[in-house]
Amino acid sequence: FPGKAGGFGPSLKGRGEGWLVEGGGHGSGAGAGAGGAHCRLLEGGNATKWGGVKPYLYAILAIAICAGVLAWTIQRVVVPRFLLEANEETVADWRAGLSECRQETGSWPDLTDARQFGLLMYNVIGADERRIPGGYMHGRTGEFSGGAIYDVYGQPLKMEVKDDQVLVASAGANGVWGDADDVRSDQVKERYQPSTLAEARAAAEQRVAKKKK
Repeated sequence: FPGKAGGFGPSLKGRGEGWLVEGGGHGSGAGAGAGGAHCRLLEGGNATKWGGVKPYLYAILAIAICAGVLAWTIQRVVVPRFLLEANEETVADWRAGLSECRQETGSWPDLTDARQFGLLMYNVIGADERRIPGGYMHGRTGEFSGGAIYDVYGQPLKMEVKDDQVLVASAGANGVWGDADDVRSDQVKERYQPSTLAEARAAAEQRVAKKKK
């Protein structure tokens, strides 16, 4: 704002969008461009508001939106994917454990005999009537209760035996058989197992034999 030589120009004050605007010019000569104009925004009136809303409310709203998106992603994407992969591993592990039992004993375990099944799959009698923890499900995931094996959703798995092959199947997250949600042991990748139960038993018995010497 140009002003008189050596003096101050007129001062302009007014409110605009919640801010107090004050301007004043200072010049070194009459109307000379050498004068430096200055303008500043001063807090006043509704200075702490943006369009009538306080700034920290925008921050709270943004945080709430981000939290909502994150929660939705975890609930609808991350958790279902995690459970699907865990269920595939469970189905594959049951097939591996049951197949190992068949290979070593020559027969499939009887699911109707809960006690014997538990001894075979979770605890195997070794030398000197010792129980070897893990059984044929050693290092594998699986749940057995009341004469049934279960998937990660707490639903009974189906086990079909034909000759020397076993098919383990899960109805999946929706619990409905016969749709794309089903998980079958012949469609999942078998997980790597570091050793068979026979090898684990042999190693355990060797340790016992060494202690006796």
